[in-house]
Amino acid sequence: MAAAILVSVGAATPALAGPVKSVAATATDGVQIKTLADGTVVQTFTARRTVMTNIPNRPEVIICRIETRLPTIEVTAVGPLTFERIAFDGVGYCDSQVREIAVTGALFIGNRILPDSIDSKVRPNTTAIPVRASTDCRLNTYIGHLDAVMTMPGGYTPPVLSFNFDTIPVFLACLSNL
Repeated sequence: MAAAILVSVGAATPALAGPVKSVAATATDGVQIKTLADGTVVQTFTARRTVMTNIPNRPEVIICRIETRLPTIEVTAVGPLTFERIAFDGVGYCDSQVREIAVTGALFIGNRILPDSIDSKVRPNTTAIPVRASTDCRLNTYIGHLDAVMTMPGGYTPPVLSFNFDTIPVFLACLSNL
């Protein structure tokens, strides 16, 4: 019996996220790529069940996605003080529990990663992990980057899906720089 894993990479709200620059997955056979009207890129993998499991109610298809928003300025007021940070949100999720999801979000200026912005999380036996990369606000052009690895339960092929996503460059001017 065949099992399939549908992989969608893109944004829930097209106005808030950029186009896909790069997408990678461990499967190469039977890949179908479709771009929807809202800019979401959908990759569909058809896989063969390699092991019959005794786990009841396992779906034949697991749908996994990563979603991001463009980097934005986040303003926090604490008493009379105002703090500005550049924030980038992303999430990796599947519609059924998988063995593990690992997601890392980071901000780049040009080709240089901002090490203080990295947010990385790994969670076993889950359906989703959100991350928030953030850094101090500086007048510059930022790119949000998201990596996600989803490890499927036994009996699904491919056993691991890997994604990476870069937003379009966004120029952000902090109030403290004006």
